[in-house]
Amino acid sequence: MDAIAARARASKRTLYRRWNSKAALVVDAIRELSGLLIAPADTGDLRADLVDFLLVVADSLTKEADLAIALLSPARRDSDLMEALHEKIRLPRQELSRIPIERAIARGELPSGADTLCLDRVASPILLHRAIWNDGPLDRAFVEHLVDEIVLPTLMTHSIESRAPKSRTSGRNASIRLAPG
Repeated sequence: MDAIAARARASKRTLYRRWNSKAALVVDAIRELSGLLIAPADTGDLRADLVDFLLVVADSLTKEADLAIALLSPARRDSDLMEALHEKIRLPRQELSRIPIERAIARGELPSGADTLCLDRVASPILLHRAIWNDGPLDRAFVEHLVDEIVLPTLMTHSIESRAPKSRTSGRNASIRLAPG
């Protein structure tokens, strides 16, 4: 905080008035650097919506993989930082990831029990893994493969209770039930 205050030519007291913790300051800085969240486009077609949305996620991960690594390690040991990242970064992005699936459910392209968090639970971790390990490009071909071979089959064959977790840990033991098919 001393270095930030000196660079901002402000007192630490001024910083703490705006941000109640170091974690809150760091998360706001990251949000500022990573740009505005934009609602996914609505093409009227589930596959196209998923590809478009995941291309945006892939682009973001390509640019921010190092930042994600740098933050997640200390966040695992700092509950304030983890909670701030969860509330200010993960939850808003998680809500955006629901939109294409909710639209498809409303259009009748998916069953009402489709997992509205599938992109957050399945696709995003795969993209993050690929970005972190430099395991190939996060390009259109890979995103289309991910959608066609993993996301769409998962959405079509599995149903899950997809209530938003109330806390960071409450969603870890969600039960999956297979839809009749």
